[in-house]
Amino acid sequence: MKKKKNGFIATSLIYSFFLIFLMVLLSIVATYSHNRIILSELKKSISNNLSNYIINGVNNIEEGSSNFSDYLKSKIDHNEIEEFGHGNTNQTGGNALDSYRFVGTNPKNYVLFNNELWRIIGVFSVNNGSGIWEERVKLIRATAIENNYWNTSKLNTWRNGSLNSLLNNTYYNKTGSYINTGLNVDSRNMIDNAVFYTTSVTVWEDYNSADFYYYERDGSDNVTAKVGLIYPSDYGFASNADNCVNVSLKNFNSACIQTNWIRNGNYVSADTFVNPSYTTTLWTITSISENTACVYWIDYNGMVSYSDWVNTASRAVRPVVYLKRNIMKTGGDGSKDNPYTISLS
Repeated sequence: MKKKKNGFIATSLIYSFFLIFLMVLLSIVATYSHNRIILSELKKSISNNLSNYIINGVNNIEEGSSNFSDYLKSKIDHNEIEEFGHGNTNQTGGNALDSYRFVGTNPKNYVLFNNELWRIIGVFSVNNGSGIWEERVKLIRATAIENNYWNTSKLNTWRNGSLNSLLNNTYYNKTGSYINTGLNVDSRNMIDNAVFYTTSVTVWEDYNSADFYYYERDGSDNVTAKVGLIYPSDYGFASNADNCVNVSLKNFNSACIQTNWIRNGNYVSADTFVNPSYTTTLWTITSISENTACVYWIDYNGMVSYSDWVNTASRAVRPVVYLKRNIMKTGGDGSKDNPYTISLS
């Protein structure tokens, strides 16, 4: 009897170990199946998120940490911004042979800056005045702040111009007559010094956009500042019609004028972005070399002109600034109704 009892105990132990093994095995299988479901869902989530962050075929990083200038350059593949290769330039230092510009009648280049609408001219290699070159975003205010003289004296030197002083003092510091329209503290923290090329350019040649780009950067006279104005080349390169880059800015044709967002966004009627009481002419920063009292400006017909003295004609003023390199895109798609929003990193 004792032997039979021992056999029963042994059999019971075997069955017990088998049941324990079976329970552990089932637990492992169940856990594995559950983990496979979790992994599958995680894979789907990652895949969907990556799809959302791929913009125009370029892998982009999450909103709120996307460098603004790099993001804008990624829009090239979507035909919203164009890369211009400059075969020749007087500019020394930085990458002067390439620029990235918004072109056309009404591209998606709106950005909320200074609690108001501005527009993006493009991305450029910029010297901060201390020899440091960075790719930075160039903005122009979507509306004119006022009509004013380029200079109160009959001299076309931007360095000593009254408008230069006004923009970089009263307007920049949001004082005096610009207490409501000047740059606020947050906006001032988003911009930095930039070299503005202020060399005089001859009027005797029928220069196109590329020609102006070359001669503007002669380097014989530069001004380092926070605020400036557009170049004639900025205006010319904004057109999207065929062959406009090869058309003289003094003889811009209707197709080039009608497809130019700087021209179309500036002027005339109450449904545009400029106060309709302002004139339809716009100052540039570039002076002419043949007459020390004249500079280039965009005339009523959308062509680059140079007549009239700087202290007798009052024209629309649209400030231009360069954002710091570490500005991040936080939202928006660049349309007027949903402009890009930005912040410091």
